[in-house]
Amino acid sequence: MNTNTINTQKYRATKRGHIATLLSRARRRAEASGLAFDLDLDYLMALPSETCPVLSLPLSWCAGSKIRAEDSPSLDKIDPALGYVKGNVAWVSWRANRIKNDGTALEHELIARWIHTGSVG
Repeated sequence: MNTNTINTQKYRATKRGHIATLLSRARRRAEASGLAFDLDLDYLMALPSETCPVLSLPLSWCAGSKIRAEDSPSLDKIDPALGYVKGNVAWVSWRANRIKNDGTALEHELIARWIHTGSVG
């Protein structure tokens, strides 16, 4: 393995590196979908990110696995139509983001309650 690859892996193993990777993926999704995008690394670093605000799960940053887990951080668009813009995104658990597709009634209620409180970073 060359030095650049090792340094990239070390950077991605940090919280800042993990967020930078997720930021890059979000930018690509926005471009592919024609969504608005104005996020930057400093903004995402400043968002609350220790605990999922929906399900109260501690978020597992830099777990070292490429496989998503229930507690993996996920960048959620609060209102999907607005895109990835400041004031419309939050760090939630991968489980909370996935619940939109297959959650229980109680889990959907928790998400609705959180969205209505307006607590977005």
